[in-house]
Amino acid sequence: MAKKKAVQPAMTAAAMLRPKVKKVLLEEAKQPKQPFLTAFQILDKLAPKVRNALIQNHQSPGGDKAYVRYAASQVVKDAVRWLAPEIIFLDTHGIKFTVNGISLKPSSKEQIAAYRLRPVKKTAAKKPKTASTKTSVREAKPESD
Repeated sequence: MAKKKAVQPAMTAAAMLRPKVKKVLLEEAKQPKQPFLTAFQILDKLAPKVRNALIQNHQSPGGDKAYVRYAASQVVKDAVRWLAPEIIFLDTHGIKFTVNGISLKPSSKEQIAAYRLRPVKKTAAKKPKTASTKTSVREAKPESD
């Protein structure tokens, strides 16, 4: 009998969270200037029921005082990376985030990733050519007197 591979609970949590994270990023994409969001900001924008369960299951929203191996913000980070987003890195000096009313400072890393879905290029819709839209121009010959 073949042994089943053990499913990593953390990856399962990220996979289940992916559609909810995508929904947050799609909402942000509707803004005129599509912003980049950090995992902390995405976590804070999740539906309260989802966000609270995620924080409770992972014992911490994250940040420099998390003291847990896989905090909720890390689950969000893993979920969003599956969506192939654009990624930029921000200097974290002096930055604090608020998640669920809790003030968080990023871990001691000097940079933090921020994500957004790749903008979809809008193209002008081409009208199909039909007999009624085609016009033919014929040169008129001057009449002789």
